[in-house]
Amino acid sequence: MSPTKPLSLSDVAKKTLPKIAQAQFTQFVTERVYSSLLHAGSGRPRSGGLHISSFLSECMRKPAYSILFGRTMDLRGIYRTGIGTALHDKIRILEVQEMSLEWEGIRTDGVDDYDPKTGIFIDKKFTWGPPSWNIWPSNKLQLEYYKTLMIKNDMLATHGFIVYFDLSNPRVHVRYGKNMRSTDVLAKEMLEKRDILNKAMKTGVLPERKIGKDCSFCEYARTCLGEVL
Repeated sequence: MSPTKPLSLSDVAKKTLPKIAQAQFTQFVTERVYSSLLHAGSGRPRSGGLHISSFLSECMRKPAYSILFGRTMDLRGIYRTGIGTALHDKIRILEVQEMSLEWEGIRTDGVDDYDPKTGIFIDKKFTWGPPSWNIWPSNKLQLEYYKTLMIKNDMLATHGFIVYFDLSNPRVHVRYGKNMRSTDVLAKEMLEKRDILNKAMKTGVLPERKIGKDCSFCEYARTCLGEVL
């Protein structure tokens, strides 16, 4: 069997599978797996406007890169996101799931779980490892912005929780988003971020960079910081 010959699945069915066919089949399976997970990770089509997920970074360059040039993701991210997307709709905790909200051009297509009687809301996170205590700052910020959107839509919003699903050591961790800031402060902050990203989308000019600890986790850091080296 020639190394350049496309793999036929009929080769796999043979009693004696040539080594080259085994290697090709491994590549075939791997590509199908990651393609499927990446497709699952893309989720359902988003509604128009800017989304809360673009507001969670301290540096607005990160979401601007994603909006202008497309999102990048490593294989671990594809794997985690694919699993999370596949399980999101199957794990139902409260009465309402995937609640869509909009205010002043700012949207979310899914507050994961919400109870309209108590105002409790939940966001589910699938992760290779949750924080040892409390919640990640960006997750806390997401809860604050969700609560602001709910209040701006005249909905009851009381307590927000992050539910971490640990993929590396299967456990469920429930963390409370305590000490949320006032709605007025958060609304002003959201509108400022909206205006920064809208300007970037209109002009194609990236927002001012904020070099900090988030750079260590930003998939665009090499491109961004390369501009100042």
